[in-house]
Amino acid sequence: MSWNKDSRNDIKQLTEIYKELHPKGLEIVAVAFDRSKEQWQEFVSANHLPWIQIHDSKGIKSQNIERFGNTNLPYYFLAGPDLNIIERNPPIESIPIYHNDYMGRQQKPVIAK
Repeated sequence: MSWNKDSRNDIKQLTEIYKELHPKGLEIVAVAFDRSKEQWQEFVSANHLPWIQIHDSKGIKSQNIERFGNTNLPYYFLAGPDLNIIERNPPIESIPIYHNDYMGRQQKPVIAK
């Protein structure tokens, strides 16, 4: 959420991780629960966020928050190419470790269909 202080504080570190690991298969999909689409779009643009962005305008009343199983923000999932969750809400610092470990165990690239 563009207004959430902790989410905003993570942007720099996530951007660095993305730049390093996106060429190696990492993808970030952000789901923003901002009620104002314009405010969210301005935030994405101002921060030059290069990853996939999804906007859920229902805010904290969204059924997606309930489906994610957590109302704390920010909240992260690590998922494999098969979309199975590898880890829930890991510290940002451990994302490269999880990614490199997971990708190191792959014998060949996995293409999600």
